[in-house]
Amino acid sequence: KKKGHLSDQEEDTVEFLKNMQIMFYCSLMIALLCGLSVAYYPTCLVQCGQKIGLKYNRERNTWLNCHPKICARGTCPLQNFLPNKHGCHGEIFYIYNEFGGYVKSGDRVGLYYPREKLWFGCPHGNYCNKKPCPGKPNYKTGFENRAKWDQCWGEVFKIYAVRRHVGEPIQEYDSIMLYYVREKKWVSLAGGRTDKRPCPGTPPPSDNKFEACWGEAFQLVPIDF
Repeated sequence: KKKGHLSDQEEDTVEFLKNMQIMFYCSLMIALLCGLSVAYYPTCLVQCGQKIGLKYNRERNTWLNCHPKICARGTCPLQNFLPNKHGCHGEIFYIYNEFGGYVKSGDRVGLYYPREKLWFGCPHGNYCNKKPCPGKPNYKTGFENRAKWDQCWGEVFKIYAVRRHVGEPIQEYDSIMLYYVREKKWVSLAGGRTDKRPCPGTPPPSDNKFEACWGEAFQLVPIDF
């Protein structure tokens, strides 16, 4: 063997080590990217009784708020809920579905407002507010009992998520719409105060309706504290 030249076995070893190095750096980059993806866009499924906030898609740092008297747009907690944002009581809700377990697109749901132990409802007039019916929430039946789903029609909504088929579990950070079954209208923040509007029409809404009907689209944000 000439000086300065590698044998075939040595060249194979060098090539192997180079490939291993490339694979290591590729794996490291994938791990970092996946870690960032999970950190910013977790794929946890929404469950009955989960604490959430509804972020208004149309305007940055705007949320559905029910404090102190009416339900309208609110700016607390700005970008997202953090453990030090305990003052944002008006934007905190618990979501309950009719049969417990994971909340699915097309489910009947209610939004419980723990600040005043009331429910988000739209029973009278054009505006939505806080109402006492259906009473105490239940992790298995959503409302106090299943009969309340028909008795408290003002507080019953159907939830639909973008890119989710009816019956498919909704994930945290999904864009959602709330359909007010009683009047066949949709919960909206387009006018500032929470009201009911016809867009996007008959459910389930198509994915492009989440862009067209911007006043009725929210991001379902989990609250972990």
